[in-house]
Amino acid sequence: MVYVPAGDFTMGSDVPAVCRLCPGDQAAVAPARKVHTSAYWIDVYEVTNGQYRECESARGCQPPSQVPRGFENYHTDAQYDKYPVTYVDWTMAKTYCEWRGKRLPTEAEWERAARGDDGQLYPWGTEFDQAKYEELQQRNVFPYPVDEGDNRSGWGIYGGVGNVWEWTADWYGPYQTPHQPPESGKTKVMRGGFSVGYTGYFRYTARVEAAPQLVGRFVGTRCAKDGK
Repeated sequence: MVYVPAGDFTMGSDVPAVCRLCPGDQAAVAPARKVHTSAYWIDVYEVTNGQYRECESARGCQPPSQVPRGFENYHTDAQYDKYPVTYVDWTMAKTYCEWRGKRLPTEAEWERAARGDDGQLYPWGTEFDQAKYEELQQRNVFPYPVDEGDNRSGWGIYGGVGNVWEWTADWYGPYQTPHQPPESGKTKVMRGGFSVGYTGYFRYTARVEAAPQLVGRFVGTRCAKDGK
């Protein structure tokens, strides 16, 4: 895990996405505003198949659900131990993190860990780069090892863009100033920017909503815990 001290950062963005109609564009990520987070720790990597299977073996977690035919060995074959666990819904992700003595990160914690405190939008900086976007997109047709590639973000986490979407603790809702996540709702916030074709998803500000019961080939998680 990496330690993020208490402090302020810029959450959201007023910079239009390159693709005007992409999910994760201005309708979801504006306005940019200062948000304070207490100190916390967050996983450097997304939760892997190998780690999740330890929880299964201890009878603390349910196996990934609704896995399609032909994809079963992705979660059980040792060659995929360092790949991100997928087909876990929000409750399964929460259960795993709690089994580890951790919790799901809030949406603000996730974004600050990804962007750093200098407002970085992309893994390579603040401006869109077509060549780097295409390079990431070519890799993102199948989950890949969590420590693969030069995709390390502001506070040193991998997978802040690309690979799998990651569950957060928060209910989904429009941004408010001051920052106040909804206390209830029907959908949860996912972060992490899996993308094939949507340039807006390659920004650290990208956010999507999903029913807590959703599972999928590109739905995973990472964990956090309170700092001191």
